[in-house]
Amino acid sequence: MKNAIRIVFALALTCTSATAFQTTFNPLGGGQAWGMGSDASAVAGSDSQGAFLWTMAGGYQALGATGGVGVSDDGTTLLGDMISGGQSVAGIWKNGGWTSLGGIGGSSGSSTSTAYGLSGSGNAAVGLAWVNAGKAAAFYWTPVGGMAALPQLGPNSSRASGISRDGDFVGGFDEASNGTRRAAVWDVTSYPAVTEQLILVSASNPSGAGEVYGMSAGAQYVVGSENKAGFVWDAVGGTTNFGPLSGSGGGFDSGWASGVSDDGQVVVGGFRFFPFPLVATIWTPTGGLQDLKVYLQAAGATNVAGYELHNATSISPDGSLILGYGRDLSNNQSIWWQATIGGGSGTCGTVFCDTDANNVGDVTLSTCDCSGGSITLDLSTSFTGQFTYPLVGLGTTAVSPTGVSELCLAGSTIGRYTKDAGAISASGTFSIDLLNAASAPGGGVPTIGGSLCNGNTWRFQYWHRAGMNPSRFSKGIAGMIN
Repeated sequence: MKNAIRIVFALALTCTSATAFQTTFNPLGGGQAWGMGSDASAVAGSDSQGAFLWTMAGGYQALGATGGVGVSDDGTTLLGDMISGGQSVAGIWKNGGWTSLGGIGGSSGSSTSTAYGLSGSGNAAVGLAWVNAGKAAAFYWTPVGGMAALPQLGPNSSRASGISRDGDFVGGFDEASNGTRRAAVWDVTSYPAVTEQLILVSASNPSGAGEVYGMSAGAQYVVGSENKAGFVWDAVGGTTNFGPLSGSGGGFDSGWASGVSDDGQVVVGGFRFFPFPLVATIWTPTGGLQDLKVYLQAAGATNVAGYELHNATSISPDGSLILGYGRDLSNNQSIWWQATIGGGSGTCGTVFCDTDANNVGDVTLSTCDCSGGSITLDLSTSFTGQFTYPLVGLGTTAVSPTGVSELCLAGSTIGRYTKDAGAISASGTFSIDLLNAASAPGGGVPTIGGSLCNGNTWRFQYWHRAGMNPSRFSKGIAGMIN
């Protein structure tokens, strides 16, 4: 049976890879999936056998314990819950076995701690740990420091429900003295020095009531629930409350947001029409809050008709792939699934290196799918008439600018499209076809090698010269190209 499951998973993933950034729906197994690596090659979840790990390389693997909630980007570390000494505790699965993360000194019934989120590196975990039978605290765990309670502003319980992929920020709730849950974000960049912010405090929500469930890298965008509805909080632009899903009217209906793309343009979660089944949701600035199943069907995913989508639990950083769970209507069995959609920017890719005004010029990718034979890298709102050419980096993490116009491909292998240089137009635009350029990777960009169409995440910037001292760079864009 397990071999059959692996075959089904492998076929489904092959289909996903072949149609990258087109709209697809792929039911992949039984149970519920809660977390995935940044490129979706590793998934953590729970089924009838306890925790499971699914990876592109190894397929399905039952890990025992009681459930899985998060997995590292490389698929080697899984966070979940296990039984140790008769108590339910948060645990890490690594190198073929489970290790208890312990607690902070207390318990409630048979529970010592509960796991909720894992960083992309697998070196930071968060959740809830019991101080005593009546009070819980948000915990933060690292392999070196072990588990410790995060400081909190309120006198009652708190919980860490999620952690940014870079491991620098934690989100959850912090109860007020009257027991109201308040949406909280902890900055653990300089841990053990920690700062906390109640992000929803406003004239209409003076207590900051709500909960945080997910966030982008760097926590510019934070999502969760507020007043029975999902929300996205932008560190620059403030809070957008999604309100009820179309068709809602009951006082017990409620919604939430679970995950957000790094550019803040796609948010996923769910909505409950009490007492009926849950409905997975998607929110975009242009489309608003929508039923995800309806959204996928409208975009051409016809095979989703035979399934209920109950909850979208995670989204890839570029906003192109969604993870969730639901029900197979043909046999009434629970299933977990992946769906691919277009990138969060409306085309594909995630913008970075955009926080310094000296990085001049917006960049977009027309698509991240090589099957059409063309991928255009467009430059706009840039200097007019200046000499420019594109740069490409492989295997780098986006670097934020710190000075006057910065190359944000530092630390990667960098190629230059020098044969495709030209002058920025009078309207501030320039573009090249990456797949058919004279300096395309594998051709005239010898430091890169290989092909763009290999499933790697590539990062691009434009360099400008002529009449400027120092020379300038554009903003950057990253896309996983297949």
